[in-house]
Amino acid sequence: MARLQILELPTEHHGDNMTTPFILVIDGWDALSLDESATLNNYWDAFAAKIGARGVLFTDRAVDILANHPEADTDDTFKQDVRDWVDSTNNTLARIVGALSHPRKRSTPGPAPVADGHPDVDA
Repeated sequence: MARLQILELPTEHHGDNMTTPFILVIDGWDALSLDESATLNNYWDAFAAKIGARGVLFTDRAVDILANHPEADTDDTFKQDVRDWVDSTNNTLARIVGALSHPRKRSTPGPAPVADGHPDVDA
């Protein structure tokens, strides 16, 4: 069965304006007669132009666009590292909240030391 996907192309910068061009990818396409293909190509080209796509790519094979499935390129080690980081961060935040909830009394400083019995001289 055919699928319709979007493949984003590199972002274009035009002064302060940025655009992200894209193409439509239709994979799993059943080959048709030349007449049917020409009619459908005209339809899809017009559709692509109407929605701002740069073009349409047809293929009879499956094409997986990894940007459309971010979990597909994330390995288990990375996922575990992220979980460990989240756990560590949550533990640190809990300790901070606990410390702020139960502040320790600080001792008040005593009188400044006096050097040689003269209060105006720093020790």
